[in-house]
Amino acid sequence: MPAFSLSFPTSRVPLLVLLGLAAISCVRSNYFQPDARIGPGSSAPLPPGADSVRAVAGRHYNEHSALHRLVWGRHYRPVWAAPVTVPVLKLAAAAPGGLKAGKPGGGYQSISMTLDGTQQREYALRALDKEPRKTLPAVLRHTFVLNVVRDATSAGMPYAALTVPPFAQAAGVPHSRPRLVYVRQDETGLGSMSERFQGKVALLEEKYEALASRTPDLAQATGFMDGEAMLKKCTLTPPTPSTSPHFCGPGCWMCGSATGTGTKASGIGPK
Repeated sequence: MPAFSLSFPTSRVPLLVLLGLAAISCVRSNYFQPDARIGPGSSAPLPPGADSVRAVAGRHYNEHSALHRLVWGRHYRPVWAAPVTVPVLKLAAAAPGGLKAGKPGGGYQSISMTLDGTQQREYALRALDKEPRKTLPAVLRHTFVLNVVRDATSAGMPYAALTVPPFAQAAGVPHSRPRLVYVRQDETGLGSMSERFQGKVALLEEKYEALASRTPDLAQATGFMDGEAMLKKCTLTPPTPSTSPHFCGPGCWMCGSATGTGTKASGIGPK
């Protein structure tokens, strides 16, 4: 009887091991921190009149061994677990006239929604943490692969958005004003999104989509265009001072303007 042997190319062994682990491993059901609050009293219900809390953006990203960090990266884990003092979101006082729950947002990762203010103004509420479950095929959503993808969120700087306004202000570029807020664990004023935001640290900022959302520094705006659409328009028809209004100010890197008129082709640009 002839001998029978089974062999695999060595280059495929890691792939086979990975597939095997994916097939037998389960996703952690309690991956995310239940509440962002830390310190004394953080396990008790938040008093109704509390104005601020001590919180962390995501301590779960920093609760790993040295081996885990070696394999998957150090990233910004210490920053995600760094304590910060955050105001408690109070919808009635978060903006002039108060805010009400609007439409849910988010895509494959973000936890976000629109909040409606007075005079048709809109605001975006976006959790610092993400849930990338939908980025995976259904067959992998209950395996360790989801743990790995979730952990990759630690590669992002949770407070990066807060660094933009000072630079934009110094450059004379109109900008939104994101601010940190903590959503109470018993918050129910966010409609269908209440449960997803409860106990999380989030960013609250103006949304510039409708002219009603203009703030005083954008009083001369005639319309708004998102960044992707603006760059596409510049690529197809680069604006110049002599041919069309442009988007920026002095030293524009897109049109090469030395002086910049600041006329609003998109509605965003300094006076």
